[in-house]
Amino acid sequence: LNYPVITSGEFKHAGSILSLLGENATMEETEAVSLENFVTEKTPKTFLWHTYTDNAVPLENSLLLAAAMRRHGVNFELHVYPAGCHGLSLANEETAGSNESLLEPSCQSWISLAKTWLSNF
Repeated sequence: LNYPVITSGEFKHAGSILSLLGENATMEETEAVSLENFVTEKTPKTFLWHTYTDNAVPLENSLLLAAAMRRHGVNFELHVYPAGCHGLSLANEETAGSNESLLEPSCQSWISLAKTWLSNF
């Protein structure tokens, strides 16, 4: 998961929650999409990465999921890169195109890290 939207709580990405549930969502509906509350021992192993400076989806989304997975004994790998905007994709020239803000060399390692992680299972 790359810079995932996980929570509908304090660190939510309001636009995603609005798009998913609409303007008139009840508290029950809102809580039902806060994924960190639904992790069980059957949750799939997960590779996560996020950037500290993501201004769209707060880093806490990945941290909340990782913490919930840890509590339930679910294997995960989490990488937090020090800089980079939301939506980096591969963070290289191929996916950045002419948008230099999407070029972040420090984040380009995520794909090889994910490949290594997957090879362990």
